[in-house]
Amino acid sequence: MLHRVKLTTSVFDKAFNREASQYLGLSIQLSLNGFSFCVLDPAQMKYLALESRELNNSTNYQDISQLIPEIVQSSDLLGLPYESIKIIIETHKSTLIPHPFFDPLKAKENLSLLFNPGKGDSPSDDYLPLLEARNVWFVNDELRKTIARFFPLASVHHHGSVLIESLLASSKNTDQGIGVYVYVRKTWFDIVVLKDDKLLFYNSFRYTAGEDFIYYLIYVLEQLNLDPESIMLRMLGEVLRISEIYDITRKYVRNVSFGDRPAGFRYSYVFDQIPGHYYFNLLNHYHCEL
Repeated sequence: MLHRVKLTTSVFDKAFNREASQYLGLSIQLSLNGFSFCVLDPAQMKYLALESRELNNSTNYQDISQLIPEIVQSSDLLGLPYESIKIIIETHKSTLIPHPFFDPLKAKENLSLLFNPGKGDSPSDDYLPLLEARNVWFVNDELRKTIARFFPLASVHHHGSVLIESLLASSKNTDQGIGVYVYVRKTWFDIVVLKDDKLLFYNSFRYTAGEDFIYYLIYVLEQLNLDPESIMLRMLGEVLRISEIYDITRKYVRNVSFGDRPAGFRYSYVFDQIPGHYYFNLLNHYHCEL
């Protein structure tokens, strides 16, 4: 199956000591077209390594669960023992529910009103302390079993939970007014809008071309009565400055910039090879109080 897996990024600090892995933290991010992970030394709060693989021809997470054994076997680092392991799963099938109204017995019913569950999907949920809400989402049972097999002590969270909590934490007490964040992937993206360190809007949208992308973005801005001429928009994720998505966004939004790596951490010199707005969720996961 490894012909479906392509290594795209691999950076490691020369001082990385595999024999000391039990003192390090491993963070993994899974999507239908990618598998990425990074390694943190918590004692120094320093990231030492990051690796990313592109996954081809995967249409569901049952598919991905079959690739994980080969991915783990092909990596020198994934099979090591770690002090902690955190895993992010990317899926657009999620909804936010205020914590006082959350009923775990109705989680699947609430989700099914918005999304059709895939084969073998079951509800899961994350508590977001800064939002005081639950993020309810579908996770594939086969994927859950595979994660438990290879990473039995891992904590697993939805990508939106990490994204929202990270942005709320970074904007806390900053009095920044309106902040618009767009997390871009190959075929879909998230929009997060914060106002005075409070969540104003969060949703995910699919796109196939730049025209789809900008349509949804401008539609959200219009619904929130936000002026594209005056807002500050930050792009996150694996989006290039030289790309259709960036170019078309610049045509309609005056102030567009790229996000940065999370503050509060140190980064090995090898991370200089990676744009600062890449792997935003992966590098923020350790910091989230989920």
